[in-house]
Amino acid sequence: MPSLGKTADELEFVEGQQYQMTTDVADRASWIDPDKGIAYSVELGPHGDRLDFLIRPVTFIPTRSDNDRRCDGFPPYAPERYYFTLLTSRFINPELSEKDALNVLVADIDNLAAYVLANNGKYTGFVLVYFDRKRPFEFYEEKLMELKSLLRKRRPEYEDKIVFIEGGVREESLAEFHVISKGTPPPAPNPTLPSPQFMRNKVSARNRN
Repeated sequence: MPSLGKTADELEFVEGQQYQMTTDVADRASWIDPDKGIAYSVELGPHGDRLDFLIRPVTFIPTRSDNDRRCDGFPPYAPERYYFTLLTSRFINPELSEKDALNVLVADIDNLAAYVLANNGKYTGFVLVYFDRKRPFEFYEEKLMELKSLLRKRRPEYEDKIVFIEGGVREESLAEFHVISKGTPPPAPNPTLPSPQFMRNKVSARNRN
């Protein structure tokens, strides 16, 4: 891949126009071409006698035109909103009690929000939640509501700083954490299994899950 090892400047990528910083350490970014289906990972690294943003992994992803091939139960592709994931945790870890699992998530969200709050409104924190089929869909929805309520009571200052998104269903329940520049569209859900939230007939879909 001829782009590997080149700098973002050499490829004429412009921060804030074509890609956004999305990590707490500000040493990685992503740039996505949603029409060609190419995602570039941009990382801070040595270049000559200085540090510069270099192109590392280049990944081929679905394109906007692939939306015509989407099955029922999956959201439209939004490749331009597949951002770098800051942290991934289990949502309701089955190896813990439900109370402890929620407390672990609160601790993870504390770490996420600390960076958001420290940057004076420059970023928004997102928690993209995926359920699995090991328990009823309604169980996970209830736990997500409990998590929001618990966080609201303990950390009221996070109310408008952290946004939760139901991402659908995967093989394992997950919580993905993103820190994204203010005004940038939220991360796109990317479920790997048909999801009740995205079924055309949501009532029957919930009954099946």
